[in-house]
Amino acid sequence: MMKAVCLISGAGTNLEAILKHIDKEKLNLSITSVISDNPKALGLKIAKKFNIDTHAFNFEKYKDIRIFDDQLEAYVENINPDIVILAGYMRILSKSFCSLYSGKIINIHPSLLPKLKGLNTYQRALSNNELYHGSSVHLVVNEIDSGSVIIQFRTKIKSSDTVSSLRRRVMEGEYIIYPMVISYLANENLKIINEEPYLFGKKLINPIVIDDF
Repeated sequence: MMKAVCLISGAGTNLEAILKHIDKEKLNLSITSVISDNPKALGLKIAKKFNIDTHAFNFEKYKDIRIFDDQLEAYVENINPDIVILAGYMRILSKSFCSLYSGKIINIHPSLLPKLKGLNTYQRALSNNELYHGSSVHLVVNEIDSGSVIIQFRTKIKSSDTVSSLRRRVMEGEYIIYPMVISYLANENLKIINEEPYLFGKKLINPIVIDDF
C-alpha cells in the first residue's frame, strides 16, 4: 500500500472526500500525516477525526520563507511518502521540494487549466463570461498551476450562477475526480515519467474530461 502525506491550508473538504474513500475501502492508500501551514485550519480537525497524525507550521511566524520551506521539506522527508497530495494548500512549494518529489506531487485547482491560473477563479470565470468552468487535477512543478493536467471536471455556466452556486457545483465534481486520480496513482495505473503522465501504459496527451451536462 502506498503512503501519502496531505498538505492543507483551510477547510479540508477535499481531504475529507479522500479520507471517506479510504474509509470505505474505495481507495487503497494510507495517509500517514496531514500537514498545514495554518494551525487553525479546519482540515486538521477532520484529519484527527479519522485518526490521522497532524502537524502545523505557523507560516505567519516565519520572517524568512526559506526557513519555512526547509523545515517543511525536512518534516515530509522524514515521513518518506510515495505521494504528496495538495488539498487546498495555498503556498508555492520550493524548487527543492518539487525536485525532491518530482512526479509525486498532485494538486487540484478550481479552473480548467491552463485558463485562470491563480486565485478568485469563480469570479473571474463569471466576469469573463466563460461558457464553462471546472476543476483540474495536475502534477505540481515549481511554477503556479503549470504541471501536466491529468483530469478535469467541467460544468456549463448558467446565466443564474453566482460565485457560490458555481463553487458548489465545481466542488461536487472535485470530490469525484481527485480520489479517482489518487486511486490511479495508488494502484500504479498512473505513472509519471519525466513529469509526463502515462495512464494504463499510454501517454496522456490530453486530460480526461468529465462533464456534468
